[in-house]
Amino acid sequence: MKRYIILFGGNVGDVRDTFIKARVRMQTFGEIILSSSLYECEPWGFSDAPMFLNQVIEFATELEPLDLLDKTQEIEQSLGRREKSKDGFYSSRSIDIDILFCGQLVIESPRLEIPHPLVIDRNFALVPLSEHWSDFVHPTMGLTLGQLLDICTDECTAVRLEA
Repeated sequence: MKRYIILFGGNVGDVRDTFIKARVRMQTFGEIILSSSLYECEPWGFSDAPMFLNQVIEFATELEPLDLLDKTQEIEQSLGRREKSKDGFYSSRSIDIDILFCGQLVIESPRLEIPHPLVIDRNFALVPLSEHWSDFVHPTMGLTLGQLLDICTDECTAVRLEA
């Protein structure tokens, strides 16, 4: 079994319900091992949008990374996600499912980069990660996620909503 650390995000519709539906669908091809609390976060990379909800899960599955990417993109589309961000332009969405890590695996392909290349720059990922994974060592940075949170310069806030 491979263990992935995955980030959910969304700010359109009933995001809590959308996350629950995504989790149920993911459990048809793997197991959720651990979850962070929900966090309310400012939009990152754009403004004039509703606040986002974010949550991190640890997920175990037999799927290879690109197969998991295909499955998570199918789930996004089935839950109302219409298009991925393009050319660095971000927008509101019902759900975004990002694969952040797969142990110490490093992948650089046109379709998928693991570790996620922007995780170190985003409080909306690093803050929920610090709940359970603060001692996890970033595969290419050589620092723990807790250390990366301490040095992150992102000024967006991430407020814990529930345990």
